Amino acid sequence: MEHDLTEPTIASRLEAYAEKLGDRSCRVCNGLGIVFDPLGGGRKTGDFALCRCLEAIVKAPEPPYEYYDEAKNCIVPCPARPARQAIERIRVLSAQSRIPPRYLGNYLAVGLDQADKEGDESTLMALDNAIETITSFGRGEAYGLFIHGPTGAGKTHLACIVLNEIIRLYRKQVLFAKVHRDVLSRVKATFNVNSDLYGEGRRIEEELAAIPALVIDDLGVKTMTEFESQLIYDIIDSRYDYNRLTIITSNDPIDSFREITQGRVTSRLREMCREIHLDVADHRLRHAL
Repeated sequence: MEHDLTEPTIASRLEAYAEKLGDRSCRVCNGLGIVFDPLGGGRKTGDFALCRCLEAIVKAPEPPYEYYDEAKNCIVPCPARPARQAIERIRVLSAQSRIPPRYLGNYLAVGLDQADKEGDESTLMALDNAIETITSFGRGEAYGLFIHGPTGAGKTHLACIVLNEIIRLYRKQVLFAKVHRDVLSRVKATFNVNSDLYGEGRRIEEELAAIPALVIDDLGVKTMTEFESQLIYDIIDSRYDYNRLTIITSNDPIDSFREITQGRVTSRLREMCREIHLDVADHRLRHAL
């Protein structure tokens, strides 16, 4: 697939609603002011740094990123301070996200245009839907994704990429939740008087309902009890009411859930999410990026 040079690149489309903290004409960061280094910070997951368009005008390299301006005769913020604060915010949000370490540092923007030329049709369709979800979040919308397919197809990988991009571009809170470990088991533990979570069920449900962007990973229809099905519906319904972005991964398509909660789960998911059938090996998704 060849690009029409008159059209914006995929990367610029992805970043259209992100705050510009650097030189808007910079071809390295596209005006974001920050860049991701996969080897940065001595971390396996990489780190962010100032783009060179801002490095050249740094006046105060240490917190609180302020310096004395002789002409104004007062303390003023360094031109690069907003970008440095953005990097600090990204680090904090990433640490709080519960995104599995193997998926931290995975971003769509790296090599996306090459993927557009080399990726297979199903991978490109999945990536295009992911981009639309990310950009719509930047517009204040919350139309999520329901990603289904066989084990090893890259569902969790793609869902975590979307969360990483929301942190990178918008610095908003996100949360990754494994359905049994982080949702069902935690809520059930709140009924146990010997658990540290005793009596915290409502708080956990409210946290899951209110977080701006949530991934519920590995949702299955066959193993859930009636109580669990109702709990999942309540969380999804609350997120619908809050207008929050929700991403679901499952081995089963949306229609598989029509027999539980009188079809209400299926109805809500169809209102809230684009359905993606991902049926490629995860290594192909990784290669495309």
